[in-house]
Amino acid sequence: MKKFFAIVALVCLMVACAPSTKQEYLEEYKAFIEEVSAKASSYTESDWADKTAEFEKFSVEWYEKFKDELSLGEQMQVTAYAASFGYLKSDVDDFVNDLVDDVKDGLNEAGKKAGAIWDDIATDFKKGYGDATKDLEEEFEEEIDELTEE
Repeated sequence: MKKFFAIVALVCLMVACAPSTKQEYLEEYKAFIEEVSAKASSYTESDWADKTAEFEKFSVEWYEKFKDELSLGEQMQVTAYAASFGYLKSDVDDFVNDLVDDVKDGLNEAGKKAGAIWDDIATDFKKGYGDATKDLEEEFEEEIDELTEE
């Protein structure tokens, strides 16, 4: 019997909390987004589950109730609230940190490859320089031999 009264009380509370006018809907939605924005960084997974359920009331249930009354500007504002909630709920910091780490890893790998390429170029240059020097030395010795034979 206690469960029955608890359920009835919860339903009554939910009905009582539902906005009854378009203006109440817009004001409560704005207050909800401002509250989430102010506290998002401290929310636990459980808090986010509760806020997501509340958001769904604003974005689905109550939106359906008032959508025909909303002006174009108000519809845009409701869309902005939904986008704000999505942004706040997503873990942007983790996303950005992962992206930065991926870029750093890519640059490190590219740096290693570039270093290996420069090492190969230097080795080839030294070898080529050594071969060219040896060729010049041989030609010079041949010329000296020819001159001394004459």
